Amino acid sequence: MKLISLQLQNFRQYEDTRIEFQPGLTAIVGVNGSGKTTLLEAIAWSLYGSPALRGANDTLRRANAPARAQVSATLEFDLGSHRYRVHRSSIRQAELFVDNGANPVHTGLDPVAQAVTNLLGMDYRAFFTSYFTGQKELAFLAGQNGAGRASTIGKMLGYDRLSRAQKTSNDDRLALERDIQGLERRMGDVTAIQAAMKDASATLKAATQSLEAATRRHDKALAALEKLRPQYEKHVERKVQFDQLERRRHSILQERGGAESRIAAAKEELARLDALEDEGRGLQSAADAFDRANQAHQAMAPLIPQEQRRRKLMGEQAALHADLEALRDPAEALDAARWALRSLQAQRDAATNELAEARTAWEAVQADWNQRRATLLAEQKALETQRRALVQRRDRVNALGAAGECPTCARPLGDDIQSVLDHFSQELAALEADLQPIQAQLLTLGTGPSGALQAELKQKDQAVQALHKQESGAIRRVSDSEAADRQLREKVRAVAKVEAELAEIPGGFDIDQYQALREECKSLRPLADRLVAIGNELQRRPHWNAQRLAAEKEWASGEEQLRDLDKDMKSLKFSLETFTQTESDFRAAEREERQAERAKLEAESLRAGAEGAERVARERDEQYQAQVKELRELQADRLRHRAVTDAMAALRTELNARVRPELEALAGDFLAQLTDSRYSALEITEQYEPFLLDDGERRPVISGGEEDITHLSLRLAISRMIAERSGQPLSLLALDEIFGSLDVARRENVVALLQNLKNLFEQIILITHIESVNDVVDQCLWVQFDPKTRTSR
Repeated sequence: MKLISLQLQNFRQYEDTRIEFQPGLTAIVGVNGSGKTTLLEAIAWSLYGSPALRGANDTLRRANAPARAQVSATLEFDLGSHRYRVHRSSIRQAELFVDNGANPVHTGLDPVAQAVTNLLGMDYRAFFTSYFTGQKELAFLAGQNGAGRASTIGKMLGYDRLSRAQKTSNDDRLALERDIQGLERRMGDVTAIQAAMKDASATLKAATQSLEAATRRHDKALAALEKLRPQYEKHVERKVQFDQLERRRHSILQERGGAESRIAAAKEELARLDALEDEGRGLQSAADAFDRANQAHQAMAPLIPQEQRRRKLMGEQAALHADLEALRDPAEALDAARWALRSLQAQRDAATNELAEARTAWEAVQADWNQRRATLLAEQKALETQRRALVQRRDRVNALGAAGECPTCARPLGDDIQSVLDHFSQELAALEADLQPIQAQLLTLGTGPSGALQAELKQKDQAVQALHKQESGAIRRVSDSEAADRQLREKVRAVAKVEAELAEIPGGFDIDQYQALREECKSLRPLADRLVAIGNELQRRPHWNAQRLAAEKEWASGEEQLRDLDKDMKSLKFSLETFTQTESDFRAAEREERQAERAKLEAESLRAGAEGAERVARERDEQYQAQVKELRELQADRLRHRAVTDAMAALRTELNARVRPELEALAGDFLAQLTDSRYSALEITEQYEPFLLDDGERRPVISGGEEDITHLSLRLAISRMIAERSGQPLSLLALDEIFGSLDVARRENVVALLQNLKNLFEQIILITHIESVNDVVDQCLWVQFDPKTRTSR
């Protein structure tokens, strides 16, 4: 992994900063608190997001940034043959670009963090415990126990892939165990399978024999049936011809019977028409009388609407005269009602004016009382407030005693405390004297002004309300009289109109004569109608004469056809007894053929079932043999996976056993370079705790500088092992304030060692506050903090 550039916007104390990284050993130099470590934090945040931050997300944005300013970081780096760019904006947006592409290949916090983890082959914890050494974290994996440190080192060196492979192989073996157990449960009993095969073969043989016997029976029955078929079909043909002639004879007999019925009906109907003709001659005189009365009645009919109109107008005239009598008195009272209304309105106006004057007087008295009472209450409240303040001050001075301070000049009271307390008492007595006359005046005022004015105001208001009520009644009476007067005038005009219409209606209509003619028509109409009906019936006489002649002709034709049919039936020579016997023999042969066919079908079905059972048994046996083969293959796979699992466990144990000696050797080399060969060996316990060796013995006491050198040697050894053996394509090493308590000579040794490590790490970033490293590194970045703007650059 090679860093290319880092762009920051409002990140921590950085307002707008861009850094171009170079190969080799780069020092980031600045005083403590200037923002050096923040640059490494920004790199980690760009890669992994919030888990890599120091502190909470809400501390990320620059303190004095504008309200809507966004926090962003863009990190560009090379990995393998591709260039990647990670862009984070605030804590909610993240994008990953590849090879300067315009569109991101991953978007979102979790997808981008997961993609980076997959690219680098480690999460942020492994990243910070291997290639990044955090500030004051030189002691490698100090927060873990021995097993945890061994596991973490194994992961860094890629040994976790062996663990994953071992787990995968073991999981596959367990899955095979379950498959084998399931297959063994499904295989069944081989003895039962073989017995089922034997039973199925015996059943199939018996079913085959039954089918052969049923086939022979069916063939014999079919031959007998075919022998009888020609003779039976000949008799059937004659039977069909005989039945057709019989049906024809029956049809002719029915037609002849119908002709006889129609002849009788026609004769009966002609006799009835003769009787009707005699009845009609007796009704002719009554029909003539009806015609004369009906013509006279129709002539008077046009005068009926005029008579009805005249009677209706006479009824309206009588009703209008009755309404005039009822409306005359209310209309005449209109003037008196109007005079009474004007008198009441004058009285109401006078009473309203008196009420307004009384209300004005009452409101003036009430306002004066309210003002006096409010003034007294305000004075009372102010005096009571002064009294409470004096009491509090007096109690506070009394509680403090002679050691307290004067509330006016803030000097110690001493012997003057009693005079101060007496002064408070005098002021309180003066306030009580001022309060007493105010309280007496409040008692004199009472709850309100005198009630006499209020009673007079109420009496005048009631008088006004009573006059309003009387006025409403007078208005209703005037309105009623005005309505009656309008109706009276309308009724007079209506009477004149009705009388004029009556004068225009002509007379001469005799209602008694009209009703007599109507009664006569009513009594004669049935006789006239009966005569008309008889005439209509007599018009059908030609029809019935024709019906009788046609029916007589049809009867004669039927007689001739019956004679011809009798000759044909005799010439057919059909015998019902012979046909019945032949049909009985043929039906018996048919039944035997059908029974034999059903027996054959049943035998075929039984044989098909036996064949299916035999096939199922054979397939079950074949399936069992295949399952036996599959079981052997699964068992072989299980043995292979068990061997792989055991081999992986042994290999991982062996590799873990090699880690500590190799770490001791590499760390010893680094230790010799850092101490000018003062120390050249160290021991790493099973808990991965390092100890300096002096002449083959552990040093019982180690100084702070020597302890830092020991842990630094161990960290560099692990980083070298990861770079050489883990297969991770990283070439970056970052060290934050690792000099600690090292003296000048050993600091120079550390820098020289880091220069030698450039063949393993293309980029080495060293963060320190020691400015002298500028002379021995490849390039230097200086970080400064401006306290006025609170920003770093």
